[in-house]
Formats: sequence, structure tokens, C-alpha cells
Amino acid sequence: MGGKKITIQDVKQAKKDHRKIVMVTAYDYPFGLMADEAGVDIVLVGDSLGMVVMGLDGTVDILDRNFFSAHFSFLLIYNFLAIF
Repeated sequence: MGGKKITIQDVKQAKKDHRKIVMVTAYDYPFGLMADEAGVDIVLVGDSLGMVVMGLDGTVDILDRNFFSAHFSFLLIYNFLAIF
């Protein structure tokens, strides 16, 4: 933490420079923290959280519960680019 926040322009420049980026999925605060400390460029926060972590039958339920955006708003404070 404490580095430069990754932007879409940074990702575009990496592609132009043929530089590889690192992208992972994070489902909770500890994984978000580890991703940031490891210097991950992009973190995907997907609706599969409902099935993978919460054991729901599908991905639609997580959006209906409004848990998705509230629980992962913490990801915006880190240096990686969070994609929801």
C-alpha cells in the first residue's frame, strides 16, 4: 500500500508496452489486502461471491441483497484497479 493507484490509462499503457499485468479475484478484505501488498494490478470483484463464499444457489441473489457493493467498497481504497 502507499504506491501509485492503478488507472485504466496504466492498463492501456501496459498493453501498448507489451508489459504483462497481474489480475486476481478477491472475495473479502484479507484477499484484497494481500492483493494490494503483492502489487496486483487489477482485482476482479464478481457476483460469483454469492456462490463461492456465501453458498447461494446463483449469482443474482447477491445483487438483490445489496451486500455486493457495500461489502466490497473497501477495495476502492487500495492501489489496484478494482473491477466490479
